[in-house]
Amino acid sequence: MKAQICLLLVLLVDLRSSHGQEEPTTEEKHGSCPKIPEFSLGRCGKECTTDADCEGNLKCCTTGCDGLMCQVPDEKQGVCPEISNGTTCDSTVHCTSDSKCDEGFKCCPTGCDGFVCQPPKY
Repeated sequence: MKAQICLLLVLLVDLRSSHGQEEPTTEEKHGSCPKIPEFSLGRCGKECTTDADCEGNLKCCTTGCDGLMCQVPDEKQGVCPEISNGTTCDSTVHCTSDSKCDEGFKCCPTGCDGFVCQPPKY
């Protein structure tokens, strides 16, 4: 009888500990994180821990400051051109991923929270 009670208690504890606990989604989204420009600091905070924390097709990527942020993934060959200082700041979002750009173009950051289709560097 004692063995049956012990077994019942073990089952109840096991059921109670697993009830209502969902596994976190760690599925990786398509594409790769953008290359971090050399000597770039980027944002230092952590706004995500996995791709599942990011909306739509955005990926959770490291920044130049060891932070994590949701970013537009690189889906096409090549690298976005470096953002040059002294250019006009465009915060308009013309694209959200490489797939939204014509063939041969990538969705690249403008440096002012905007994105625009540009020919990549190889």
